[in-house]
Amino acid sequence: MTAPSEFNLFQVLDLDPEAAWNAEDFDRRLKEKTSEWSKLVNSPSKKGRAAKRNLELVRDLAKVAASEVDRIEHANAAKRLRSADQEEQQRRLNEAIELLQAKGEVHR
Repeated sequence: MTAPSEFNLFQVLDLDPEAAWNAEDFDRRLKEKTSEWSKLVNSPSKKGRAAKRNLELVRDLAKVAASEVDRIEHANAAKRLRSADQEEQQRRLNEAIELLQAKGEVHR
């Protein structure tokens, strides 16, 4: 079992953790992403480094996908991460609104 803290199947492949699992969709998405990462792997950019790391994870991604228990664990972790990201975005938006209101540029 691969802990979701090392990587998250749903985040790496941009899969919806709320959607019902479909092995064919997973296989198709893994092939698409592998092709995308292969094109980026030699780039000296941040995307290139991420692509290299993701290509190294392909076997692990397949192992997680094959295990219902691991998939559920990764799906639940992805949901928590998405929720935390949304809360952080909302906090930043509220701070920006408060700053604009303090400057007198936004009225409620």
